[in-house]
Amino acid sequence: MADVLAFYTVAAQHPPRITAFSALLLAVVLLHSGLVVPDLPASVVWAQALVVPGAAWALGDVSRKLAAARDELRARQEERTARAVTVERLRIARELHDVVAHHLSVISMQAGLAGYVFDSDPATARTAVATIGATSRETLQEMRRLLALLRSTPDTPAPVLADLATLVARLHGSGAEVSLELSGELDDLPSRLQLAVFRVVQEALTNVVKHVGPCVVEVVVCRSATRLTTTVTNSPPLVAIAPVDPGHGLIGMRERARIYHGTLTTGSLQDGGYRVELVVPLGGTTAVTSHG
Repeated sequence: MADVLAFYTVAAQHPPRITAFSALLLAVVLLHSGLVVPDLPASVVWAQALVVPGAAWALGDVSRKLAAARDELRARQEERTARAVTVERLRIARELHDVVAHHLSVISMQAGLAGYVFDSDPATARTAVATIGATSRETLQEMRRLLALLRSTPDTPAPVLADLATLVARLHGSGAEVSLELSGELDDLPSRLQLAVFRVVQEALTNVVKHVGPCVVEVVVCRSATRLTTTVTNSPPLVAIAPVDPGHGLIGMRERARIYHGTLTTGSLQDGGYRVELVVPLGGTTAVTSHG
């Protein structure tokens, strides 16, 4: 039995080439052992020499394959876990970019306004400073929420479409006259989708503040039976400003559209304005596309 157990161990832990050589050795050993035993029929000797190594080989091979399958499954699980961690880190990175870029743009614009009218219009300057304070506090709250996500214990809910009114109101005094129109049943949309649309609108408004300056902006979110359409349209700039590197804003918006199988269309209008349009299908799947 000791030699059979040893061969099973070899078959379970080594490749077939080594196992075949070991099986041949075991067959020779069993054949020799049977031949030296008196009155043992030759058929039994040969059966023992062939069947025992074969059975041990089969059992060992099954054990080896099961171990290999177990290792492969463990590796796949580790890969999926690592991929999920990477996706979550990218999602939080997009959140950080959207929050910081928008709020700092508002703070910068309000600070410039306060400095410009500090002597001529103290009331407007005080309003701008108050907006800076409120925006700073909101930034800290958003940062705490994102840090809480890293600890898996979120303290405050993520923004939803109903919070767009607050987002628009925060831009008061920035030079951009922003209007908001919401239509359709929006409250029952998935919270992640509402957050994605909120961030797209936030990034689009941030780009208006950074790249366009004083202008008229229309934000429209409309839900139909089959799709959710969001547009942010701004008029031509009233005052020419220096161009600014767009950074990763459009990349983040396109990524959000891709996640929800939607389309993101951005481009200039004939009158010199600019439009960002996000269309997300509802109740079905479509190809993931994005247009610049």
